[in-house]
Amino acid sequence: MERYLPADKLLCGDQIALGNHTLLIRSIQGPDSFGTYDVSGVDEKGLEHYEPVNGTVRLVM
Repeated sequence: MERYLPADKLLCGDQIALGNHTLLIRSIQGPDSFGTYDVSGVDEKGLEHYEPVNGTVRLVM
């Protein structure tokens, strides 16, 4: 079962699917004037990522 959330409902600790990797969210900033949130976190390999998120994202369970 897949679960989707709008960007404004994301919380630190959520794990989301972005492109070809997953991201465990550490921090969320925003929204900016376009409704985009800046999400930072760690992928499945332990690498730090900063991703702009706008719209709906898929949660990984």
